[in-house]
Amino acid sequence: MRGEFMNIDISSVWEFGSEIFEGGLLNFTITAAVILIVSSLVNKAVGGVVNRIDKTRLSYRYIRKIVNFIITFTAVMFILNSVKPVSGIVKTLMSATGLITIIGGLAAQESFGNFIAGFFLSLYQPFNVGDIVYLPEKNISGTVTEMTFRHTVLKTISSSKIIIPNSVMNSAVLEDREYGQGVSTKWMNLSVAYGTDIPLMKKLITQAVLETEGTLDLRSEEDKNNGVPPVTIRVDDFLDSGLAVTFAVSTEKFGDSFGTAAQVRERVLELFAENGIEIPYTKIELVGKE
Repeated sequence: MRGEFMNIDISSVWEFGSEIFEGGLLNFTITAAVILIVSSLVNKAVGGVVNRIDKTRLSYRYIRKIVNFIITFTAVMFILNSVKPVSGIVKTLMSATGLITIIGGLAAQESFGNFIAGFFLSLYQPFNVGDIVYLPEKNISGTVTEMTFRHTVLKTISSSKIIIPNSVMNSAVLEDREYGQGVSTKWMNLSVAYGTDIPLMKKLITQAVLETEGTLDLRSEEDKNNGVPPVTIRVDDFLDSGLAVTFAVSTEKFGDSFGTAAQVRERVLELFAENGIEIPYTKIELVGKE
């Protein structure tokens, strides 16, 4: 048995499957594995370069996706070119005429429109990954987490994901709430009862804001020397039940303002309760019949 194995013609092993694969099945397998490994390494290298430059900019991320697609597509075409039954089709696809035909066919489809829209979004960069955008026409807002060839992904404040076609993002009127902003200021409203000690009320609100983690003191050294208060607090209006009060809470990012504002409200309620400051509300008195 061992002698029969030693007498096997090595060339026949390499030629096995040659009627389907160029150079035989074994040669095809080795070549395909090498092509896939090299393309994977090149894709990782491109991704590493993009991440080192700026992984939040859509232009770099989109170019990375295009390059990765081209590399992967080319690798697959080279592999399929060694499969005799489909090699003719592959050569047609790789030819200039074939590519023009494919592009022409895609141009009439929505998918290609989304691809082009994504390209222009990455080129002009109306927003970047991490920005909070708002689409008034759709009443949609969220943080940009990703943009593919077809769509842009937004993460809402409730942590759900919204998938929006790039063509919609490219044509819609949108507000980038992070663009050009070093900090975000949120104006908060409450009311206090008539007769409230106004200086004490301002002191407690200031204390609540400054004690909350994540709030910023935007005063310059000159402002501090001139006695400018750390928190802007205004008595804005006379209401039927009390005084309308507005104050500012500043954070590093717009997305941080929601959680920080909630903590400030809780602290304000605690301090007001401890110091006897009333927040008026509608009371309903039920009177029963005797």
